[in-house]
Amino acid sequence: MKTKTSILTAVFALFASFSAFAASTAEQVFNKASPSVVVIIAVDHTNKPIGSGSGVVIGKNQIVTNWHVVSGADSIIVRRKDTNYPAEVIADRRDRDLALVSAKGLEAPAINTATTNSVSVGQNVFAIGAPSGLDLTITNGIVSALRNVEDGKLIQTSAAISPGSSGGGLFNEDGRLIGITTLKLSGDAREGLGFAISADWVNQIASPDAKSGNSFSDWGWLVAVFVILVIIAFGKRIYYKLCDGGLLNRNSSESSLSGNYESVGRKSSEVRNIKKNQRCR
Repeated sequence: MKTKTSILTAVFALFASFSAFAASTAEQVFNKASPSVVVIIAVDHTNKPIGSGSGVVIGKNQIVTNWHVVSGADSIIVRRKDTNYPAEVIADRRDRDLALVSAKGLEAPAINTATTNSVSVGQNVFAIGAPSGLDLTITNGIVSALRNVEDGKLIQTSAAISPGSSGGGLFNEDGRLIGITTLKLSGDAREGLGFAISADWVNQIASPDAKSGNSFSDWGWLVAVFVILVIIAFGKRIYYKLCDGGLLNRNSSESSLSGNYESVGRKSSEVRNIKKNQRCR
């Protein structure tokens, strides 16, 4: 009996120490990474906010966010703490749903990034963003999977991602940026399906030779990946809701994607988007 009590005591102590470690790590990551995360506000021609998302500072006056966060805006405001900075898009990769924004006068540290090669399934990750236009929020989870797309990877994560978190950062335990949160799949009994664009693509758009371009359509890449992942994950009779503008907190009603998709054979784990013949793995 004494032995069993000792074992239970040891188990509880181990669990308590693990919980304390997780909480400590989350606090450390937030303290290290959050100074580089900002709120992005899309404004129309009447100077009225039409939506908000998040962004991550990657260089002097430079912020990376999702293209769908700033698309359609007549002007852009970057908010850090209680200060607003006028901003503009200086480069974009619409096919990857990425935009590079410049905000003069912004004083914020640039985040350090980590390559996708350093990311592994099962590792702990933390998402920081401004859901629903609130103050910066941190959630934690794991890397659930690494999804291959045409020339890069999507990071699937169980970390909670909400509308307004688009363009926010996904960080490892060292506080390094590993991805930009971009969308989630949701529906009945289907939570924990969030996705982030890898930091490798972030580094590319931040390079001196980054150009504006759209090799697909404004929404083609996002929608194609969404449909492909739905088919891979669930097959027939799917129905999902995607907040208008991905995870952008838009001042409009929800849109939905629905359909009756047949299960697709995945020989060599390969699936093709029939419409665009874009290969994904």
